[in-house]
Amino acid sequence: MADLTKAPVLSFSVDTSQMVAFTEQLKAYPNALQGAIVRAVNKSLTQGRRESTRLISQKYNIKQKDVIDSVVMHRAQPANATGRLTIHPERRPGLAKFGARQTKKGITYQTQRGKGRTLIPGAFGYPKSKPNWVAIQNISHVNKGRSKAEKADKRRTRLKFLQGITVWGMFASMNNQKRVTQVMQDRFMENVRQSVNFEYLVRTGQIPRRIGLDGFIKRGKPT
Repeated sequence: MADLTKAPVLSFSVDTSQMVAFTEQLKAYPNALQGAIVRAVNKSLTQGRRESTRLISQKYNIKQKDVIDSVVMHRAQPANATGRLTIHPERRPGLAKFGARQTKKGITYQTQRGKGRTLIPGAFGYPKSKPNWVAIQNISHVNKGRSKAEKADKRRTRLKFLQGITVWGMFASMNNQKRVTQVMQDRFMENVRQSVNFEYLVRTGQIPRRIGLDGFIKRGKPT
């Protein structure tokens, strides 16, 4: 398993002085504000994750669903209201995700939208009509001290599955860290406002929800 502690991190800062009004609204309900902040942080992270994949797909010829798993969301918890996004530093989508097409000469693909296509001679994909993967034969010789005939007889043919640029490489090439950080920060206070209002409505009985013994609203359907 890859060490995500070394992955590039996206985070945002919060001005706690803006929480005064919310503290007053929920002062009668212990843990309510903390629960609201945790929910707002996680919603902001979700929005940042979507913005990250949108920006990648906007420039590169790949669908958002094919890169979103590489943008990992570390959710905030009641015990620790800190959350972050990490973009896997090494994960590469298969080359088939970049619009791979089978031709008589090999496979063509397009990395960036609006740019030309690249040919890999001898490569092939499966299925041919719309490949799920792209590979090329990789021939290695063994028994190097023997004659050419013996080497040819002992050669091994394996498939090398081809991959595209890393997700982090696509994201960082456009210097989008600042953009995504700003999106999360801009939306955080609105997310807090909505979450505080939700906490207030739950705790005043206007929205039926379960509240655990720890004082936090439990996940799941309303009861």
